[in-house]
Amino acid sequence: MQSLIFFQAWTLWKEGRSVELLDEAMVGSSCDHSQVRRCIQVALLCVDMHPRNRPLMSSIVMMLATENATLPEPNEPGGNIGRSTSDGELSQTQSELTVTATDTR
Repeated sequence: MQSLIFFQAWTLWKEGRSVELLDEAMVGSSCDHSQVRRCIQVALLCVDMHPRNRPLMSSIVMMLATENATLPEPNEPGGNIGRSTSDGELSQTQSELTVTATDTR
């Protein structure tokens, strides 16, 4: 399921429509769309199909902290969603997502 979401986000990003990923509550706000696009681009770099192409955490911090840094073009995210395998059968891989919530005191 996450792979499909990543693929949809990547498609919107490739079409120059990544700000459509914003929550409706934020659409009318004064958020900086260039920062939103940068965050989405970094996120897409982190879900590359090949782990060796994913940025290190230190690189992610630098990419998000430096507004004038040139970011690499993200590749299509992993998942082979609905793609044919070499024997002609459709395949779908599973991905795992871990979410950690913090509670302030």
